[in-house]
Amino acid sequence: MTISTADNTPRVSYTVSQGATQTAFAVPFEFFADADLNFYVDGTKKTLATHYTTSANAQNNLAHSSGTTGYIHTTTNNSITGATGGSTVVITRDIAFARTTDFPTAGAFDVDTLNTELDRITAIASDLEDLASRSVRLLDYDSEVSMELPALASRKGTVLGFNASTGVAEAGPSITAVQSLADVTTSINLLGTSAVVEDMGILATSANVTAMGHLGTSANVTAMGLLGTSAVVTDMALLGTASCVEDMSILGTADNVANMALLATTDIISDLNTLATSAIVEDLNLLATSTVIADMASLAGSGANPNITSLTASGEIAAASLDISGNVDVDGTLEADAMTLNGTAITTTATLSTGISNGNLPVFTSGVVDDDFLRVSGTSIVGRSASEVLSDIGGQAALTFGISNTNAVKVDSSSVADDEYARFTANGLESRSTSEVLSDIGGQASLTFGISNTNAVKIDSASVADDEYARFTANGLESRSTSEVLSDIGATTATAAADEATALAIALGG
Repeated sequence: MTISTADNTPRVSYTVSQGATQTAFAVPFEFFADADLNFYVDGTKKTLATHYTTSANAQNNLAHSSGTTGYIHTTTNNSITGATGGSTVVITRDIAFARTTDFPTAGAFDVDTLNTELDRITAIASDLEDLASRSVRLLDYDSEVSMELPALASRKGTVLGFNASTGVAEAGPSITAVQSLADVTTSINLLGTSAVVEDMGILATSANVTAMGHLGTSANVTAMGLLGTSAVVTDMALLGTASCVEDMSILGTADNVANMALLATTDIISDLNTLATSAIVEDLNLLATSTVIADMASLAGSGANPNITSLTASGEIAAASLDISGNVDVDGTLEADAMTLNGTAITTTATLSTGISNGNLPVFTSGVVDDDFLRVSGTSIVGRSASEVLSDIGGQAALTFGISNTNAVKVDSSSVADDEYARFTANGLESRSTSEVLSDIGGQASLTFGISNTNAVKIDSASVADDEYARFTANGLESRSTSEVLSDIGATTATAAADEATALAIALGG
């Protein structure tokens, strides 16, 4: 007996959060074979062996078709990763409606087999009840009426309806008609708004009717067609902004109209055309940058003496006197007839110290080339190529990956997870859960102890001793000595039996 009335709902669902990955799902209801289970992910039915396998909490029960709870495990590369908003996983039971045992009409029969058959019948009934509860059906208190569908020829292309008098299922209007009505209803609802009704009332006045008659002439229709182009509509939308309306009001003043008349002269237009050339516009854009404007403000200074705080020159600078307050960066040759440093004339050339000591000037060897790495050698700097640097540091240019001897090993699976076990693939390592490892090695997750059929038996006594006999307890085995076994079965030793026989013979006068 495996099925109880408390745990026989043949359906369970799980939610896998967005981005999360799950490979194992518990089956809390009993099943009798792998094919009894349906596995759905977001409404798509998955295939046994291809997308998933099963494991039983009581392997022996499943092997003997006795029923057990268990797990569904996704196969390699078929783990469930939550989609946007999460994914829904549903597991159902659907046992084939068939009898598995034909009992004898007389004599003894196997009680365990009978229990298994009754369990299957109970499970099948539960599956049918689950299916019925999810189907279209009458309420218990409704009058009896046929829910049989109309014939195929009459229901094709229609919506399902129910007779207004009897409630019997019948073919309703066509799907096309219902869709058309829905579209028209949407339009009618839009026209029926108070704002639209008000607008149509305004349009219906005699003045507007006359005006629309004028607008309907061929010339005006053509003109409105031109005004209705996307470019013109866009321009009018721009002109209608508050800022443009304000600007046009300013331009419409008498002074601005007079100024625009002055700008419209031939000479001014010619000058504006000159300024509008690409070269001039480019120069003006350069002059208009914030940096250039700031520099020109600095050059302007105050009075007759400009304030030049920064000067970058290419070529020669000729000056009778040049007073610089700040740093001088010279890229090239600096020539002077005479130089002073803090008021002291410089008459000799300074000698720089070379080498790798603090404050010295480093000296490069002749072997240094572009893209080399630098290494200190004695008192000089030498150039080292990439391969030479690898040799210097004892490095390896490139790693060889795989599972051959001396190779580096890398992960070869997208579903590696924390606390799982590593198993070699042809190219690297993949991740295996505890249940997957048990399945790989043919192990059993846990043992069921006791003295019931198929259970493992364990010692149930602290006084077990060598050469004693095992006797079942309620939970396992205890130890019994020879004398205890004799007492248990109501027997006596051969010596005691002989003594008793001698005593009996003496008593009888033998």
